[in-house]
Amino acid sequence: VGMDLQGVLTGIQILGYRESLMGSRGDFLNRGSYLRQFPGKHVVEPFRVRTDIDGISGATITVDAMSRGIRNAARRVAAASSRGGRG
Repeated sequence: VGMDLQGVLTGIQILGYRESLMGSRGDFLNRGSYLRQFPGKHVVEPFRVRTDIDGISGATITVDAMSRGIRNAARRVAAASSRGGRG
């Protein structure tokens, strides 16, 4: 999760994951259309699937988990930055 000093996400990169659907659907989380919706979001936004994040049909649990992970990682970075990197 990349973000600027104002808490706005600048990019997302998936380094690795295991998903049972990968065998039949391919690497659906790394498709550009899913990842492109995160840059520009602020860390205080809710990141709710089907509300402000588009889902992926048939992968609801995975997309929910991914969105929470992105949100939580960004918020941890923002909290650490506000403490001057201590924490």
